[in-house]
Amino acid sequence: MKAKFLIITLFFLATIIFITWMWGALEKRTLEVNQEWSEYSKRVVMESQALSKIVDGFGYGGFIHDFKNYILRRDDKYRNLAHNSIKRTYEGIDEYIALDLNERNEKQIMSFQRTAEIYFEQLKIAEQLIKKDSSTSMIDDLVKVDDRLAIKALNDLFSASQKHSDKINDFSKVKINEIAQIYRYGFIYIIGVVIFIGLILLYIVYLINRRSEENQILLKLAPDAIIVSNHLGEIININNKAIELFKIPLTQRGTLSIEDLLPDSLRETHKKYREEFLRSDREVAMDDRGKHFLARKLNGEIIPVDISISAYETGRQKKSIAIIRDISEIQRLEEEVHTDSLTNILNRKGCEEAFDKALSRSYRYSTPLCLLMLDIDYFKKVNDQYGHQKGDEVLSKLSQILVSNVRDSDVVCRWGGEEFLIITPEINLQEAKSLAEKIRLKVEGSFLNDSPSITASLGVAQLVEKDPENAKTNLIERTDKALYESKNNGRNQVTSG
Repeated sequence: MKAKFLIITLFFLATIIFITWMWGALEKRTLEVNQEWSEYSKRVVMESQALSKIVDGFGYGGFIHDFKNYILRRDDKYRNLAHNSIKRTYEGIDEYIALDLNERNEKQIMSFQRTAEIYFEQLKIAEQLIKKDSSTSMIDDLVKVDDRLAIKALNDLFSASQKHSDKINDFSKVKINEIAQIYRYGFIYIIGVVIFIGLILLYIVYLINRRSEENQILLKLAPDAIIVSNHLGEIININNKAIELFKIPLTQRGTLSIEDLLPDSLRETHKKYREEFLRSDREVAMDDRGKHFLARKLNGEIIPVDISISAYETGRQKKSIAIIRDISEIQRLEEEVHTDSLTNILNRKGCEEAFDKALSRSYRYSTPLCLLMLDIDYFKKVNDQYGHQKGDEVLSKLSQILVSNVRDSDVVCRWGGEEFLIITPEINLQEAKSLAEKIRLKVEGSFLNDSPSITASLGVAQLVEKDPENAKTNLIERTDKALYESKNNGRNQVTSG
């Protein structure tokens, strides 16, 4: 009996020592996971803040906007605003560089920094040209900057930041699996022991759950919106960023489905896609989508987003987790690069991209394509006699006339100075000439009672080139030649080429 009692006592002591050791290991590893995860999340947040400062300083409402307005308005207020904006941009770049960057991110931010420095140098050149009273078109030609690499670099940096957020989830799974492994070995060792051992194990489970709740809090502090839904599409978990992004009130939390966060026109289609996706065990990352997605806030506002989705199974139930990023700011920056700030229609850069798409579609589907080029008659006299402000008013009014008198499928853009380009897909030359004549009459009538009265000359040409390689250049040249025939023959008329 004494030997049995001793054996039992020694067994219990060994078990208690093992449990104590296991508890210490769990405690230590959990603290390490929390500390490592907290540090990693903090770095991601700092990175997102620095990138936001760069976009705010350089993008919509920032340096580019102020730079363009300074050239167009020649107002020192916009020059000072541009200086302040580039200063904020440099501060954001410095903060980003101060982080522990990898080689790729460092190259991307340096590429963007070089473009920002070129812009700043161009601002200085613009200041000198404005002091010399150079024309707006001349200044615009001299200070053009190819910022496509900077926009790509920003997109890549935001994509890299998103991958950091994805790694937070992967990192937590690995560390929790480490803790679970320690637990499993302990459970195998102590199975069959008396209720006392079972109670200790329950206490350990309780502590693990408490640590998991702490990890959940860290998850809610992630810089992107995170939403977890079940196989029915019902939202079962959501972080603070998602609540803030979609404007979800307290009374509706726990009652929403994924489809409630989509525009009405997409809900049925998305429901079918979601059900198929859950059956496939696929993962769709932001970088692999190749396109953006539209989401709907509960206040009705539609926003563009990037989404990374993964399906998984817990407790024999399929679930999906979506990481969502609002890309409104990036799209505003891209639109600003392609939009003329005076007339709010496409600028030359945006026009060339639209033209390339129209040419590609025309060749692919064998459909006609015509081009209209419009030039305001004697526009220089308007600026000379009435001032550049009056000239700006004429350009703005004319752009509105053009947009309101073409089809939704047509593209209106400011080609440069007082020249406008209209891309008209799927109509022939005769139809394009009729449209041009309609526009000419509308312009003449709209400015008839104005001072000064305004007329316009137009050139029209249809795509006939069989070789796509030179089609764009040839079509523009023929349209431009037709326009100059209209001007040489007395102006205020339409000529086809």
